[in-house]
Amino acid sequence: MDHDLIVLAQGLYKSFGRLKVLCGIDLTALSRQVVTIIGSSGSGKSTLLRCLNLLETPDAGRLVVTGEELVFGQGADKTKIHQKLLTIRQQVSMVFQNFNLWSRLTVLENVALAPIKVLGLKKNQAHDRAKNYLDKVGILDKANVYPSMLSGGQQQRCAIARALAMEPKLLLFDEPTSALDPELVGEVLKIIHLLVKEERSMLLVTHEIGFAKEVSSHVVFLHQGIVEESGPADKVFNNTDSQRCRQFLDSVL
Repeated sequence: MDHDLIVLAQGLYKSFGRLKVLCGIDLTALSRQVVTIIGSSGSGKSTLLRCLNLLETPDAGRLVVTGEELVFGQGADKTKIHQKLLTIRQQVSMVFQNFNLWSRLTVLENVALAPIKVLGLKKNQAHDRAKNYLDKVGILDKANVYPSMLSGGQQQRCAIARALAMEPKLLLFDEPTSALDPELVGEVLKIIHLLVKEERSMLLVTHEIGFAKEVSSHVVFLHQGIVEESGPADKVFNNTDSQRCRQFLDSVL
């Protein structure tokens, strides 16, 4: 199977005031693979993911996402970055920890909104596409209700349908089960597992290490804003060279 480069990050730095969060991140992800990013709280996992779709702008470094190259730091072309931002947003979809659904829109309207606003689909086209993906995640029967009437698991499945409705080249998942009650985690992981089987390109930040062991092609372990360990899933989970990574895995498994 051929795999094309879908993400390349070189020397990414990001600080918030005096807090250094990313301290020179290098990362490579190939298409049709699942790259899982693990690490303790505060290691920079979510910030890295947000930098990949430019919800956060890196302070320095080079980034290639779905073929679009961006360079950050002193002398960076901010106009070029802004021009490429829309293209990246069209090709990269993100599923957040806390769903981020619009409370005043129905489930159907939530899923159809971005295809209308960003991709320029007509309303009937966007609604047909939204229904297709709501059916895929098992909540088509909830199309005309509001998010407040859904369980947490159903809300996250709606958020996944919303991400899929953009028909992106790359899916980003930022701890998609962390806000769910334990009994609802399984229904969301089942949907993600389905997407893995479809060989979608995915970067997944998760604390569900057992699930990560099952689905990952490649694993990146972050520690204090740097890549402490990176490699094939079997090696990282079962034969890591990093003592810090081994300690982390021992603490969560």
